[in-house]
Amino acid sequence: PILDLFITLLSMGQTGYRRLLEERVRIRADMLMGLRRVCDRHGISLLDAPNNSISTAVSLDGLLLSVKDEACASDNVVDEVGVEVCRQAKQAIKKQQSDRLSFLGSMLFQRCVSGCRVVTCTGEAKKVAGVTFMDWGSHINSYPHSYFTVACSVGVTDGDITLFLERLDKVLAKFKKQYSIVSASKVTDEGDLVLERSK
Repeated sequence: PILDLFITLLSMGQTGYRRLLEERVRIRADMLMGLRRVCDRHGISLLDAPNNSISTAVSLDGLLLSVKDEACASDNVVDEVGVEVCRQAKQAIKKQQSDRLSFLGSMLFQRCVSGCRVVTCTGEAKKVAGVTFMDWGSHINSYPHSYFTVACSVGVTDGDITLFLERLDKVLAKFKKQYSIVSASKVTDEGDLVLERSK
């Protein structure tokens, strides 16, 4: 690989390499505009990362089941058993959300979108070599948003970006149709979460 890179750089020369860098900056600006349009259409948003000129993160919170805090703090939950049932229900929902968002990553990969990395930040702990990590794969422990990353690297073309945005749009539409977004709004006397379909 080092020899291949050396030969490529020699054949391009300094001018060719700088032209590629300038082209990447232009294409990234176009990609961000297109990405914002797709995000707006699906109720998700870009995460602000002003110091990263290559990668962008897209929040997936709009695709998650929301469990309102007041659902478990309602008048119906007055004893420890009710609180525990509510806590377990919320944890089960978070696990389900993590699995679904991971599936979103595989949906993209199946459509030859190989650069996106889905990171599920649902409070799940994972132990690696004896060290516990919260929300494995995120850049910090307990990041407040689940997200996927997309990079605009050297050599990417306008056609690549157009194709990516088309595929992302279709995958998000299919994902939302397959997993209707619902909201947990209250707890019954038995401690069950009541789910309501979002409009």
